[in-house]
Amino acid sequence: SAPIQPAVARAGATTSAAPIAMRPSVRMRATVRASMRPGSVLEVAAGGEDHRDAGGVGRLDDLAVARGAPRLGDLRDAHRDDGLCQLLLGRSQVAYHRGQLGTVIALATEAGTVARRIGSRSLLSFALAFEAQGTAWRGGPRDDERAVALARGAVEYASDLDSWSGRTAATALATATLLAGDPVTCREMLTDAGGDSRLTRLQASLRPMWHELLCAAALAAGELPEAQRRAEAALVAADLIDLPGQRAFAESAYGEVLLARGEVAAAMPYLRAAADRFR
Repeated sequence: SAPIQPAVARAGATTSAAPIAMRPSVRMRATVRASMRPGSVLEVAAGGEDHRDAGGVGRLDDLAVARGAPRLGDLRDAHRDDGLCQLLLGRSQVAYHRGQLGTVIALATEAGTVARRIGSRSLLSFALAFEAQGTAWRGGPRDDERAVALARGAVEYASDLDSWSGRTAATALATATLLAGDPVTCREMLTDAGGDSRLTRLQASLRPMWHELLCAAALAAGELPEAQRRAEAALVAADLIDLPGQRAFAESAYGEVLLARGEVAAAMPYLRAAADRFR
């Protein structure tokens, strides 16, 4: 799909990444939304592969077992589908935050199979949402279309948009449509699920992230005043909850707006701070 502009790599908050961050043709998926590791995104933005993903499922399983968690194979052998599905979903999120997209997709796909087997619509919604986000960020041939379809399935299987699974599905669909070049649907999804343009129905702990997505959608649509309003709203929302990850979303949004205005020197402290918090 066509690049969304302006696009800025969150990993570009470091000096070495600055040339990639300023390149206007970099895809929006190189912005590291949802706390993807900066190193992984630099390689994606440069057109390379993240070789850390090779054998990712096994390495994550070994690490978790060393910390006292059950091994995936043991749950499979014992036919403990309820615990297996939740463990697969949890491991997929660990992989997501490490930037291991192939592992995310593999684990979420298996979780979806297990969720269907036990008949859990809620767990299936989570699995489809996680697979959608991994697919959207991967950005391979036909990935944009598949990610949107997966995310729509997640919304369909969620009990309602006010539930945990519903908001996860809404986030996945907003992200997938934005990366597929459809900022309008992204904005509509978030404002509908959030209750209104101020996201008053959304819990406070998610508002900075959703305002940041809305900021990115506004930038993609060329609506700089709206993008600035969303970035400022993200900063205000982050001040109220004092969560490092949510603060990073807000700082990233404000840095992206400053970059879009051509204020590179002013943007860099916000982007550096966001990158540090995302690590």
